[in-house]
Amino acid sequence: MTPEQIRRRLPHAFDLLVKQLTALDQHYRELRARGTNYGLDEMQALDLGRGARLARAAYESRTKKAPPPIVEARYEHGSDVLESYRREQLDAVP
Repeated sequence: MTPEQIRRRLPHAFDLLVKQLTALDQHYRELRARGTNYGLDEMQALDLGRGARLARAAYESRTKKAPPPIVEARYEHGSDVLESYRREQLDAVP
């Protein structure tokens, strides 16, 4: 399906998606112009607990089953791995 076909079927959703992507792109460009690397200076630190909770909730939402233990995790941006965690670190996450 081409973007034009999508636009004809779902004009409001398509326009909203384009606006959101444009805003994200602008924010990314502003961060890069200020010299901030991926906005990590603003975030202070990556939140492992939040990431694990989101991953579990997403799994449960999609499969309607209890999530299995997380054995490995990583934060990525594009092809860059920002941080990685092993099972020992993840066992301590509530």
